This record gives sequence, C-alpha cells and structure tokens, in this order.
Amino acid sequence: MPNSLIVHKSITIEAAPAEVWEALTHSDWTRQYMFGCDVVSDWEVGDSIVFPDQHGIVQVAGKVLDFQFEKKLSFTAFGPNMGLADIPANHTTVTYELSHVQGGTHLSVLQGDFAGAERGEERYRETLGGWDMVLGKLKEVLEAI
Repeated sequence: MPNSLIVHKSITIEAAPAEVWEALTHSDWTRQYMFGCDVVSDWEVGDSIVFPDQHGIVQVAGKVLDFQFEKKLSFTAFGPNMGLADIPANHTTVTYELSHVQGGTHLSVLQGDFAGAERGEERYRETLGGWDMVLGKLKEVLEAI
C-alpha cells in the first residue's frame, strides 16, 4: 500500500469567491452539482455536516474541522452506506481552499488519506473521477449565471 493516497484537484471558475463559497455551502447550489445532494451544517468547528440525497438518505457524513469564511472549509467525510466499518481509518478529510485570481476564483480540493482505509485504492480511484465530475458541473453551473 502506498504511503499516502490523497486526491488533489483544482479548477478556476469565472465567479467571485463569494459566489463559489455560496455554492459550496448552500443546498440550493450543491444539489445542482453534487449528485443531487443537499448540504446540512451549522458551519461551526466540531458540528456535523451531512449530504443527504433527494430521498433524505445521508450519502456523506462528517464533522466540520475548519471554517474560514470564503477562504477555507475542511471536514471529515464518511459514506455510511458503503458497507464499511465506521472507524476513524475509513474517514477521509475534505478541504476546500478558495483564492481570488484574475477573472474569478481558484478552488483547490484535497481529500484523503485513503491509504489506511478499507478498499483504499478503489475509493481513491473512484474519488478522483467523482471530483472531476463535481468540479466540472460546479464550474458549469456558476458560469451560467
């Protein structure tokens, strides 16, 4: 098993950081690009964050680790319906970092580490493709307004 399996994706979106932040933290937006899921959290460090689908089934659950308004959001992530043990090794950390660039916002996403997790390499590969779809759709949705 490799030393680490961390997904790192980034994209530049022709939208202000405030608009990208809004899209990351409000369900009216997330359901448009995140496989139909809402996002529910009080956005306080230590509080829960869940991503329920249109049927109310939680697809991802975790805890907010860092919240720096319009700059950085970090949270743990676990898929309770994946058939994996709900143990710390099977949880990953997702981090969004936003920075203003000429003409828009640069969004960086990191998720991992999958190296010590059950089915880690498989989950890592699936997550790579998942973020490609999510970020592409996020860009499309935001740049259409």
